[in-house]
Amino acid sequence: MLKSLLRVILFSLIAVSLIACNDNAKNTSSDLSIDTGVIDCDRYIKLVHELQLSSKLPADPQESLENTINHFKQLIEKNPESAKRECNSAYTALRSINR
Repeated sequence: MLKSLLRVILFSLIAVSLIACNDNAKNTSSDLSIDTGVIDCDRYIKLVHELQLSSKLPADPQESLENTINHFKQLIEKNPESAKRECNSAYTALRSINR
C-alpha cells in the first residue's frame, strides 16, 4: 500500500515537472515563426523578442508579438526598400550592442 502511494506521488511530481518544462519551452525563440515578407525585418523582430525573453530588453505587456509583426508588415507595404534598410541597420546595431 505504501509503495503504491509513493509511486502515485512520484508519478504526480514527474507529471507536474514535465508540464512546467513544456510551458517554459513554448516561450523559446526556436519555435518562433515570423514572416513579415522581408528577411531583415524578420531577423530584427526575432532578435528583439529573444532579448525581451532573456530580460535584456524591456517588454511592453500590452504589445504582443503578433501586433509587432502586423505593424512591420504595414511599414513594409508603404515603403519596402526603406523598411528593409532600416530593419537591417537596427538589427546590426542591436546585435553589436548585445555582444
